[in-house]
Amino acid sequence: MHRTNIVFWLSLVVIIFLSNYAVMGNSTKRRNMNDSNNQKYYFEMAEKAQEEFLKKLNSIKIGDSVQKVKNILGEPTYDQIGASKKGEFISRDFTYYIKILEKGLVNEKYDQYVELSFDAKNKLTKIESNIPVEILIPFTLDKERKLQKEAGEGHQPWRLNPIDMARSAVISYANKNIKSKKCFLITQKNNEAIAQCNNLNVNYRVYLKKYFGKSSIWTATKIQIIKN
Repeated sequence: MHRTNIVFWLSLVVIIFLSNYAVMGNSTKRRNMNDSNNQKYYFEMAEKAQEEFLKKLNSIKIGDSVQKVKNILGEPTYDQIGASKKGEFISRDFTYYIKILEKGLVNEKYDQYVELSFDAKNKLTKIESNIPVEILIPFTLDKERKLQKEAGEGHQPWRLNPIDMARSAVISYANKNIKSKKCFLITQKNNEAIAQCNNLNVNYRVYLKKYFGKSSIWTATKIQIIKN
């Protein structure tokens, strides 16, 4: 009986200890989650200003000049020239920060930004972001009808392929260096499709639609820029 009592009390102590440990662990997890959701930023663009900035991105197109981008988006947070070890030009990068956690430090986890890169001729070559960005592609049905007629006559047959059309849209509006082998179809149902083109750590997801029936060309309507 005495030995049984000892075993019982030892077991009870272990159970209580493990229970308290689990509660502490869960509390710590909840606290960490709350901390990540309530970061105090050194800089944070006002919510309305964020909406206006992201809306202005829809006016930007690959091939636009540095000055045109500045006229639309304003001065960037950082304007940097990238060069190789031999001093050869790589790119000119505009970084527009939405949020900066700490002054003078880069924090890939919490900082939020949109980056635009230009070539040696100061022409826009790509748009990247570590936050979801949506670019609406301007089009008119009148123009699409003309393209449809041309496709029916054998011109620009790639417009009949959603993957090829998606790549063309990305090249025009997000990244001119996308390779065809990096593009693929995610889904296609009836007259709608979603395709994606990947570039290093950024994905360009393209939404497409057929407006003129089964034999219609594909029209790209928007691009979502998603960081891996």
